[in-house]
Amino acid sequence: MSIHHNQPTIDLFKKNEVKTLEYLTTRGGLLKNFPNLSQTVNLAYYNFHGKRNQRAFDFLFHADFEMTVEKSSHKIIVGANVTGTYSLCSYFFAIAGNNEDENRLIRKFHFDFALPSTNVRQPVPVYHLQYGGKISPEIEKMGLTSEKLDHWLSLPRLNFPPVNLAIMLDILFCELRVEETREIVESDDWRALIYDNERFLSKNYFDNIHNHVNSRAYRKELLIRDFCYGKT
Repeated sequence: MSIHHNQPTIDLFKKNEVKTLEYLTTRGGLLKNFPNLSQTVNLAYYNFHGKRNQRAFDFLFHADFEMTVEKSSHKIIVGANVTGTYSLCSYFFAIAGNNEDENRLIRKFHFDFALPSTNVRQPVPVYHLQYGGKISPEIEKMGLTSEKLDHWLSLPRLNFPPVNLAIMLDILFCELRVEETREIVESDDWRALIYDNERFLSKNYFDNIHNHVNSRAYRKELLIRDFCYGKT
């Protein structure tokens, strides 16, 4: 057994992302406090809904919107890049500064699913969180810089449960808690969306760890951290 045992197939994973876009589009009131995000979600859904029955399509998503952070308005950027057969599965959110720093990113976190590979300089957790990282082409086109992030440093990559679009937005809204986001994350519709995505993606991850620590394979030569790095 591996940490990514029962990871949804790439087809199911991408179709679930389109399903999330559909859910948010048909329940437009969920994102009413963030009209730019809502509009981008709607456009993305109409772009992808005809592709979800195709066997091969890349799921790309990028949105920016204004949001209150620490009592001042900041630009928030979120993105997803799921290509090929998990050749790339990466999500991020970033926060731009304000006043003299409005064109600079002051925070950026991205979340990856990286299948174990021998073609790496250093092993990484299969599911991990990274601070900083390279900025996307879309961010570059927005004229935002990452000079405050030292994005050349790709380490550390921290073990983190798997993420998709719904789960990442839930993390963002829960952590940047203001009245507008509290209204979203505590609504029945939003909780139903996150519950479905936890069952779809998160449950397997925690089940795999539980099964590992209760198996004979769990020993000092195969710690939980080893297991999360993809060792079996």
